[in-house]
Amino acid sequence: MGKFKSLISSFFLRITSSFRSKLLLSFLALSFVPLILSGFLMVKILSDNTSNEEIQQSKDASSEVDYRMNVLLSGIKDSFTSLENSSALKETVASKTDNQDVYNLLYETTAGYRSYADFSVYSTDGTCVLSTDIVKDLPEYWGVLKDAKASQGQIVIRSEGDSNQPVLRIAKAIIVDDKVTGFIAASLDNANMAYLLSGIVSAQEGINIMDSYMETAYCSGPADALTVNNSMRSEMIRNGTVPEKMGNYNIYFTQLSSMDFYVVLLKQPLLSDSTVNDMYRLLYSLGIISIVLCFIVAWRISHSFSEPLTQMTGAMKKVQEGNLEVRIPENRRDEFGTLSKNFNVMTEELDNFVDQKVDTQKRLSDVQIAMMTAQLNPHFLYNTLDTIKWMAKSAHVEPIAVLSSKLARILRTSIEKKPLIPLKEECQLCSDYIDIQNIRFNGKYQLDINVSSFFMEQQIPKLILQPIVENSIKHGFDDVEKGIIKIEAVSDDDSMIITVSDNGCGMPEEMLHRINTHDWNGIYGHIGLYNVDMILRLNYGAESGLAAENKEDGGALITLRIPHREEDADV
Repeated sequence: MGKFKSLISSFFLRITSSFRSKLLLSFLALSFVPLILSGFLMVKILSDNTSNEEIQQSKDASSEVDYRMNVLLSGIKDSFTSLENSSALKETVASKTDNQDVYNLLYETTAGYRSYADFSVYSTDGTCVLSTDIVKDLPEYWGVLKDAKASQGQIVIRSEGDSNQPVLRIAKAIIVDDKVTGFIAASLDNANMAYLLSGIVSAQEGINIMDSYMETAYCSGPADALTVNNSMRSEMIRNGTVPEKMGNYNIYFTQLSSMDFYVVLLKQPLLSDSTVNDMYRLLYSLGIISIVLCFIVAWRISHSFSEPLTQMTGAMKKVQEGNLEVRIPENRRDEFGTLSKNFNVMTEELDNFVDQKVDTQKRLSDVQIAMMTAQLNPHFLYNTLDTIKWMAKSAHVEPIAVLSSKLARILRTSIEKKPLIPLKEECQLCSDYIDIQNIRFNGKYQLDINVSSFFMEQQIPKLILQPIVENSIKHGFDDVEKGIIKIEAVSDDDSMIITVSDNGCGMPEEMLHRINTHDWNGIYGHIGLYNVDMILRLNYGAESGLAAENKEDGGALITLRIPHREEDADV
């Protein structure tokens, strides 16, 4: 099995690795596949539509048979009722004598139905007393008269054979003083039934009416009684189902609504199997012709492509080997000529690009050396501030020592490589910054920090609060004697909410809109707020940026949302 899969994979790899094979597959996909699929689909749709039409015709025919049988049976029942209520008829049956008046009554009562059935009156021993057709006695010990006697006044319908011809008989017992005194019967032979059901199906189709014992009451056309009965019985015995086909005919089986009889319709298919097979053979022939044409066209086109493609493949291999001076002859005026020209331009530019890249790499190395040298400057500045601090302490100039110490701590934090620090360190940086500003502005600013010890240990990106505090001092306290800044932290579901508020003049509406929509395009100044907003959104997603509002009692409030770490999710 593994070897077979390997062969299949190798075959498909070989097909898809050749341009000619791909071209052939493309032609097949564009012509052969749509042709075959559409052809098969059309045949399937046509076959389904004709099958549905045939089923609908069979339903209509069965309904018409059922309707005509119901109308006839209803009329026969009415005639039976009128006759059995005649006292003259009862006396005639009892005396077994011929009576012209009763005979006239029989003819008048059954006048509307004699074209479809022969009516007879029988005595209790089966003697035919009156008849609208040939007088013929019936046995009372079996058949329809026996069933009518046992039914005690109910209509009995039975299929019987008469001279090797099926006959449908309908009978009812005449009851006088709870005793059976005779019978009224209607007989429908093949001629009667053919007249009744004429025009429902064509002469090439057949109708078979049979009882629950599969005994034929009527058959017409190709519905040979013996053949249909035997086929139906055999299929019912073997599979418990009604056969769907019999020879070249489709069989449709329904039950009559007014009696325990069944209608079997034998219909020729509107689209025969041979016609469907011919259509499929035509499709196969068109498919073969399409494949042959696809092979021819694919070979011709691929042959015209093979020469320039071979030249280009060889040239590309040389380029891969490092030869950028290779060129393809430009002796064609079609797309391949354009492709060859572009290839030559590409290799020439690539050769130039390699030379430029060597020069650029040399210059980049020089820039990297300069950048590495520039990184030493912050460390030098930090060391210088530390020297100033110790010199100020030695000279007992305490403000300069404090100023140098706090500035050095802010600078040291900014140049450290770790991106996250505890919140308490960030708060300390803010406190150092306020102390530096108070030395400059003679104690104008006050920083209140209301953060629990738990939140103080939480890791946050460094230098995200100090720029906010700096923004408040630079833009919020122009007309305020004592500037107060508050830093608070609370928990909100899965995040830590840090707020920085002041008692200044608040923010302009345009600035609030830019912060809340994170729209920093075209803004000048406030670079610190922009950096903080970008750091938060890059680290924690769009939901963690800055949000700002003006307080009702004056001043601005800026909110930062920082998700908890996984180990703190249960707090």
